[in-house]
Amino acid sequence: MPPYSPCASGWLAPGGRLVYAVCSLEREEGEAIAAHCPLAPDPIRPEELPEGFAPTAEGWLRTDPGIWVNEGGLDGFFVARFRANA
Repeated sequence: MPPYSPCASGWLAPGGRLVYAVCSLEREEGEAIAAHCPLAPDPIRPEELPEGFAPTAEGWLRTDPGIWVNEGGLDGFFVARFRANA
């Protein structure tokens, strides 16, 4: 089985977006899966994120429990966004 699920990508309309998000700090469940997505990357832009957050060089978002500690902390997440060919 491939490291991604091609099923959801087949449901998108041309130009539609797919967001892959997992509440995990494991790179095998985040970056490793996103790197094999057959869709075109749709990078997350800094202006789309709250203050204190920044996308990775690939345009993905990774959070960890050390973010927003004064507000109670935040779970570890990985988020990547893709777009279907128009």
